[in-house]
Amino acid sequence: MARQRVATLVCDFDLSLTTRDTLHLLAATPRRCSPRSSPVPAWKDLVAAYLADYKQLILDPHCSSISDYLHQLLPVDRASINRVSNCFLFRGLSRSDLYKAGQSNVTLHPNSKKVLQTFLQHNGNRVYILSLNWSKDFILGALGGIVDRERVLSNDLEFERNGVGEEVSTGKIVGDVVGGLDKLEVLKRTLGTDHYGCVAGVGDR
Repeated sequence: MARQRVATLVCDFDLSLTTRDTLHLLAATPRRCSPRSSPVPAWKDLVAAYLADYKQLILDPHCSSISDYLHQLLPVDRASINRVSNCFLFRGLSRSDLYKAGQSNVTLHPNSKKVLQTFLQHNGNRVYILSLNWSKDFILGALGGIVDRERVLSNDLEFERNGVGEEVSTGKIVGDVVGGLDKLEVLKRTLGTDHYGCVAGVGDR
């Protein structure tokens, strides 16, 4: 049987392209670059609330599939996103702030960026980044802008124009990539709009 040539590459971001989870790096961005009149919510408190929710979750020990297991985690993941949105952690940040934060603070696995660039050179614009992350600009900065924004399949921050016409974040997180099952649905929806040939995926779930 002849091997199929990979035509489309889909990569997870955190811990697949990066050496460690990056949400805490994203969460540190407001303290680094956005003067605030009100205190920035403590990231450790948001993490503690997430862990408390997780500990209270009663998982069905008789899950018949990974999908069933991931479905049980959705309420905790959704509550966490809502909690971060409602405390306006990222309010006032510009797209440039987020891009520079990803560019300056995220460490990629050796040669991961080179692999993406090589694939893009030989296959056109057929690389997707699929992530639970909360900022497309942060991801784009970490990757040096080699992937187009529309190829980043993730949540994002809501933006509005301030008094001088600059786009700044309202602090709200928008998108429907809450858990692992959502990543699968987003991928199906995206790749279902065209003929993408053989698709290869790199990631954990």
